[in-house]
Amino acid sequence: MKVSDSLPSFAIACSLAFSLVFSLNTNAQYPDFPLKVSSNSRYLMDQQGQPFFYHADTPWMLASNLSVEDAKEYISIRKKQGFNTLQMHVLPFIPAEKPNLFGQYPFEELDFSRPNQAFFLHVDSILSIIEAEGMLVMLNPVWMDCCRNGWEQIIRDNGTEKCRIYGRYVAEVFSKHKNIMWLHGGDKDPFDLIDHYRLLSMSWYNPVSGEYTKAEGSMDEAKGRMLFETPGNNGGGFNDWVLHLSTRNTPASKASRLN
Repeated sequence: MKVSDSLPSFAIACSLAFSLVFSLNTNAQYPDFPLKVSSNSRYLMDQQGQPFFYHADTPWMLASNLSVEDAKEYISIRKKQGFNTLQMHVLPFIPAEKPNLFGQYPFEELDFSRPNQAFFLHVDSILSIIEAEGMLVMLNPVWMDCCRNGWEQIIRDNGTEKCRIYGRYVAEVFSKHKNIMWLHGGDKDPFDLIDHYRLLSMSWYNPVSGEYTKAEGSMDEAKGRMLFETPGNNGGGFNDWVLHLSTRNTPASKASRLN
């Protein structure tokens, strides 16, 4: 056999080997979410201990303004440009000003206990694209006001119990995504809404049964970091749980001790 006859096969083999190595190297660059804090509390790292350099773009209204197809193109471009994080809102920036691209509002009559499932499933689709690209998403569930009439009055009108209901809902809908880091608050201090944010009621959410289990420990008097251990097998053969945090009201005398 002539050497020239073997060149095509050799070239194909080299090409396939290069593609395989390139693919493995590319996937290896994806962080192993969820992120955690380093042992010295100085930086973020993934589950393999690899440091994560937070380099974010801020498409706050990504889920409200773009279709899945357009979002996929945008996210891919940002990934190629070197961004590894996207900061975005779950809800529209201004309540009831306009629906999302498909004419959907997040709630019926701005009632946090009556979410529109179609709206949140679209957000979930966007989160899936971000996760597939190996990117972190800094996700804000409801933004405190900035420059115009935002969600401040809506939060007040709904009260702490409906805020808790909404918190549980988004935790369930987005529970499969390991690349989420939650961003709470907004552009202004909560003032008299501090009780909606200050203390956290914690429970473990079981994605198999849909039930909640009380998390041992309390953040009422906690300072610094706290470690929590999952309740064990979730009934589906795995130890997958979601640590659910929800706001609750508290007496001002108790809240003052946490300042």
